[in-house]
Amino acid sequence: MAAPADISKADVDNAFYKSYGEGSGKGLDPTLAGPGGKGRRPLTLDPRDTAYRECWMEVRRLLREDKGLCPVPKGSPIGSAVMACPAKPVKSDSPKYEPLLWNDGGVIQKSTNCYAYAMNSRAGHPAGGKPQPGDTSGTPTASPVTCPSTTNAVLKDGKPDHILPAPRCPYNQQQKRPPPDKAGCYLVALVITSKPDGYDAVDGVVYVNDYHWYRQDDDGSWSHKPGHAIARNTDASGNPIANPETANRRSAGGVQFIPALKKSVPVIIDYDMLCGYFYVKKGGATV
Repeated sequence: MAAPADISKADVDNAFYKSYGEGSGKGLDPTLAGPGGKGRRPLTLDPRDTAYRECWMEVRRLLREDKGLCPVPKGSPIGSAVMACPAKPVKSDSPKYEPLLWNDGGVIQKSTNCYAYAMNSRAGHPAGGKPQPGDTSGTPTASPVTCPSTTNAVLKDGKPDHILPAPRCPYNQQQKRPPPDKAGCYLVALVITSKPDGYDAVDGVVYVNDYHWYRQDDDGSWSHKPGHAIARNTDASGNPIANPETANRRSAGGVQFIPALKKSVPVIIDYDMLCGYFYVKKGGATV
């Protein structure tokens, strides 16, 4: 049986340059434009092109993944035949999805939350507590919750190398795809609510301002633990989480009585803003 055809260079080039603005109203990023701002500038071996070359390779990896092709092993000769992947490989650096380790209905469940779960920090927390970003490093976060403040606190909690930023190439961002794997680490995602705490007269609901975390497990799917509730691998609609960016992150939080209105209105927790992804060292980080 013939080996499956690889993704063509033209397909990769088109997706890569498009992710940097080609064909958009703003046009191709000037640093990638050809002489006189026309056409495409080919990538070079100049160190200044390193990030571009890495993103080009990431586009190729994702296009291959979409076609069901396994990545060509590093060191393989150029033109080596690609192979179809029969199944998603196990991510050996990621934790297993083992909800029963967290959902004991008592000490563990009631002393951990989404942050502890994402960091795989299961034990040693005060009863009834909820570990917060910045607790470990003594770095207070802003109120209301913001991406920069929470990110800063998390990275300081994870110093020197237990929690690291996981930047994404433009193509990943456009396609709502996580960053590539990093050896010795697993991925987590941070989301926040963009609405401030309180009643919103336009929407007629009470919004809760908060952050939330998702972690990628060894089968490639994602799971989370909302507050003192149970750990789960489903979103607000009850669907398995294949991607935290496309999952339903808007949920109901009961009702709240508004004295001025003399009635109760719905409480909504809508994690509508993605702050970004982080690499967590294999085994987790103590928070």
